[in-house]
Amino acid sequence: MATFRIMLVAALVLIFHCDLSCAEDPDIGVFRDVCKKTDYPDLCFSTFSNNPDSRGKNFHDLTALFLSITARKGEETRNFISQLQKKTTDPLTQSCLRVCFDYYDVGVVEGSTMARESFNRNDYFEALSQISGCENVLFTCDEAFNGPPSRPNVLKQRNAVTRQYCSIALSLVYVFKQG
Repeated sequence: MATFRIMLVAALVLIFHCDLSCAEDPDIGVFRDVCKKTDYPDLCFSTFSNNPDSRGKNFHDLTALFLSITARKGEETRNFISQLQKKTTDPLTQSCLRVCFDYYDVGVVEGSTMARESFNRNDYFEALSQISGCENVLFTCDEAFNGPPSRPNVLKQRNAVTRQYCSIALSLVYVFKQG
């Protein structure tokens, strides 16, 4: 009889604990709804899930936040390029890195920042125009390494990831332009 009571209490504690801890965070549903509108929903979802600033935000605020995150990703890569420039002795690779540094500076960082500012003013057409340039400059950065003569593209993976961030930002802004 005592064993039955212990088992019953343990089961009730487990059920109560699961009831409290297994309930889905309401932000998770918002993140899923927002991110399913993009070409990279998993990256979008993990970005919001891992960012405490995304908690309690609506679709508009999450889009503005994603534009800021995209700018920060651009800054990280721009800083990485700056470090590579200091270490690289090959003049052709230096030239490619200089081109990419400028594209990240103006096209990604400044473009994403300006897109966020336009977006926050509800100027969605301008925000789209500014963020669409973000993806385009990354293709041009990749092309810089294709020569002639071609060089190993030391930024290929970073460009691909940043391009995904730009694509997500573009998709999110586009929803608002559609009205």
